[in-house]
Amino acid sequence: MSDLSVSDYFPWKRVKVASQAVHVELRSALVRIEPDQRYWPLCGECGGPARTVHSHSRRFIRDLSFADFEMLLQVEHRKVWCDACGGVRVERHSGGRSELRSLFELAEDSTTELDSYIEEGEVHVAVVGDRIVGHLQLVDTAGTLRSEIRNMAVEPGYRRRGIGNRLLGTAAEIARARGKTQLVVATAAADVDNLRFYQRAGFRLRSIERDAFTPAAGYTPGTVIDGIDLRDRVWLDLDLRASGRAA
Repeated sequence: MSDLSVSDYFPWKRVKVASQAVHVELRSALVRIEPDQRYWPLCGECGGPARTVHSHSRRFIRDLSFADFEMLLQVEHRKVWCDACGGVRVERHSGGRSELRSLFELAEDSTTELDSYIEEGEVHVAVVGDRIVGHLQLVDTAGTLRSEIRNMAVEPGYRRRGIGNRLLGTAAEIARARGKTQLVVATAAADVDNLRFYQRAGFRLRSIERDAFTPAAGYTPGTVIDGIDLRDRVWLDLDLRASGRAA
């Protein structure tokens, strides 16, 4: 090992060299670079601060050299969605629910179930230009300090841009303003992506409702998601009194 530093070779802004290993005998170096958490990331398009980080990623940069050393860079970076140049706004929907039915159906496989609750509560939509690309249905549970996310979806072509997190943040903000202490949501135990999404947003597992997705409730028998039979429903909750990530 050596005290040779490679930091000065990479004067990038808003990142830092987290670690470096230089092997003199092998004439090689491994450098790990990560975002500097003291700064908001900058949008690559407009250069403005992008306050929504929707995922983290990693890439390796090979075939570099300096001072006769072969070098491998391991770069951790944040993927962001910029409100300014992305043009996404979240607003309360004032139109009929029927015009949003295709979005509701992305999150609900049972026509019977959807018909039973589609008119409940209030709906907030994510809009790009004049196109509605996502929605969240928020229902206050009567006589409790809970609000429920009854239905939520984002069009496939607009996913992984932080829109879902924007909708969750809106729901949490509204529920807090109404004095609610919990935000609850249910999803299929078979839907691994949804379980990951909500837990990353700060939700915790609450309970399991066995055999919720039955033919009697309008669900097609034999439905499989991610290789798992659609049977049980998982309930999750977010404590609105804490600084949860959905805020």
